[in-house]
Amino acid sequence: MEPLPKLDASMEPAFVVDGMLGSLARKLRMIGFDTAYYNDAGDDSLIKIAGDEKRMLLTADRALFQKTIKLGLQGALLDAANDVEDLVHLFRNLGITDIGLAQEKSRCSLCNN
Repeated sequence: MEPLPKLDASMEPAFVVDGMLGSLARKLRMIGFDTAYYNDAGDDSLIKIAGDEKRMLLTADRALFQKTIKLGLQGALLDAANDVEDLVHLFRNLGITDIGLAQEKSRCSLCNN
């Protein structure tokens, strides 16, 4: 896993997650993060969504991660072996120290609403 850029404290992060990290996408939604997940989208589609919607692309695919970074977009390469470790890595490296778990912020794990 690679270091990530720190977020501005005023920013609410939004993510787009590739098909290999579906379980992580559901957890991010339940915690309250705006998380787009497409299990059948190709790399170019995911990159377009990340750029158009100003989302950080989360992937376990090294080639997709490298392409994302090369295009100047925010991305994170995660190992997909353990969701808890991926969440800790993501939050630590983004400077997220409190997730708050407020029920009103929780999103549907299936549709992101």
